[in-house]
Amino acid sequence: MKSAFGPAVAVAFLAGAAAASAQQAAQPDTVVREGVTIKCRITKATYQLVTYTPEKGPPVTVKGSEIQSITFGDEPMALASARNAARASLPDKALVKFEEALKDVDGKKARDWNKAPILLYWGDFLSDRGDVMGALAMLKRIRTECGDSWWRPESYRKAFEVAKAKGIETQKEVLTEMKAEPEPLASEAKMGLAELAATRNEHDEALTIYREVAGTSGSPQAEAAKMGVFRTLKLMKKSSDLDEYSKKLLDDAATTPALQQAAGAWAAGSMLEKAGKDRVKIRAAIFAAGKAIAMGPPDRKEEAEDYVAALRVSAKAYAAMAAEAAKPEQKEEYKVRASGYLMEIVRAYRGTPWAEAASLELQALGVKEN
Repeated sequence: MKSAFGPAVAVAFLAGAAAASAQQAAQPDTVVREGVTIKCRITKATYQLVTYTPEKGPPVTVKGSEIQSITFGDEPMALASARNAARASLPDKALVKFEEALKDVDGKKARDWNKAPILLYWGDFLSDRGDVMGALAMLKRIRTECGDSWWRPESYRKAFEVAKAKGIETQKEVLTEMKAEPEPLASEAKMGLAELAATRNEHDEALTIYREVAGTSGSPQAEAAKMGVFRTLKLMKKSSDLDEYSKKLLDDAATTPALQQAAGAWAAGSMLEKAGKDRVKIRAAIFAAGKAIAMGPPDRKEEAEDYVAALRVSAKAYAAMAAEAAKPEQKEEYKVRASGYLMEIVRAYRGTPWAEAASLELQALGVKEN
């Protein structure tokens, strides 16, 4: 049977396909940096460094962590089809399209860099389908087949989340592999291992890891690890160790405000506990707590533990001063100061255990909430 399509139509069809392919290849890459989408040509895309040349301007090289997203101009069209099929709950079609997209990369129809995002989205697809081991294997391919790709850190982070379905031991396997990476990934993995240990109440193990990361020069996780040391010592009720560690933090001019507030609140509370009825020592505790309070409450109320602790130390100290005051007017002044700190807790953190405790302390002072 003779074809209804003549040679001219066939040539036109092929020409159109070639034009579409050329058009796709000619599309610019895009990066998102600081919330701004930039059309460019990417010449390096590792998790450590990304180099791109904007449509106007010289080449730019930045840390991989400064880039929020990357889309290649020659991304296989089958990848978009696969993702659309997955969203439309068409798993068979999605699978075919993921395979097709990967073949485009293997066949050099798209740059090799496209392989990592294909595998990442494919891993997401398998995870959503409940195939945990398949998803983990697909995500691992990013690390074994795509070198230091910009998607390498994300492959670990997604794998860690996917592994939750299999339990802590599977999560530990992911983090143990990640721990062997260069910084900053190594410290990120260690922090994850410390947090897993903490959830199992293995505080000694968590403390050891936090100390290791805190002592790692240049680690972006160092400050968080120092806070991990502080919180873990507190959970373990190691008061003398906390006294020593807080002093070390307060003596270090480079200590962040959050750590200074935590250490200051603890130090003030420790001083008050040891002060007894010594008015000089009580005043020293008030001064130390005041420095912690002066740093102000954190933006997020759930992170106000140390700010509230400093307020409570000040309240207890003034209550102690009131109890020992000889003159009625002094007693009343100290009582007013104590209640002021407690009222701030009640008003700012209503509905929390902090507010409930402060309310009880107000009752003990004989002060009504207002």
